[in-house]
Amino acid sequence: MATPDRLGIAHSFQQALEAGASVEEVARNAGQHVAYVTNHLALMQVPQELAELVADGQLPLSVAVAVAGIKEEAKHIGLALFVLSCAPTYPTAAVVQQVARTLKRWAGLQLPLETSSQAERTLPCGWDHWALLHRQTSLETMQPREPFYLLDEGASATPPLFFPMLAKSLAMPLLPAWEAHLWVQGRLRGLILSLRDDSYGLGGWRVEAEEELWRAVVCEGLQSGVLSFEVE
Repeated sequence: MATPDRLGIAHSFQQALEAGASVEEVARNAGQHVAYVTNHLALMQVPQELAELVADGQLPLSVAVAVAGIKEEAKHIGLALFVLSCAPTYPTAAVVQQVARTLKRWAGLQLPLETSSQAERTLPCGWDHWALLHRQTSLETMQPREPFYLLDEGASATPPLFFPMLAKSLAMPLLPAWEAHLWVQGRLRGLILSLRDDSYGLGGWRVEAEEELWRAVVCEGLQSGVLSFEVE
């Protein structure tokens, strides 16, 4: 049995809608259920590379439906990039759907971006010390997709701001449960570099915001089973 031309079908449905037909009318004229039409229309709402993988049979149509269902642009692009970056072992439809549900519930890191920041803290000697911080050391002022810096007093296994700053810096979705694995792999792969000599007695770290390299960490972790999208 010949494989249906999913992209061709989606294009014809899209053209009918643009001509003024309703989804119900398109379904009735095609002799199909409304869900059949809306599912194919999802191919018109995802990146072309992802749509072509579905059309070629490398991914099920339900993956495109899950990605298209994420309307917030950053999350939509992040989920699509996650799927594409896992080639050639693509995640199952169930995994993609779970990620989509997680993203819909996640409020994200909606913080204002400013050009400078000041911080005040009490030193062990009791003095109050003011410092002007580089914008990439602050969650509130950091710019995504640029290297960022962490100051660490060593009170926990990973610096407290590591995960929220990494999640803000990258487009792909991350889960808090992955924090320890991301930290260890980042150190091993040179994505996290020590700046102890330049951090004035505190532990200092520079974290690279290389999307493709962090995506490889996540994909390998998912493929090995070390990471999962199960939400507790």
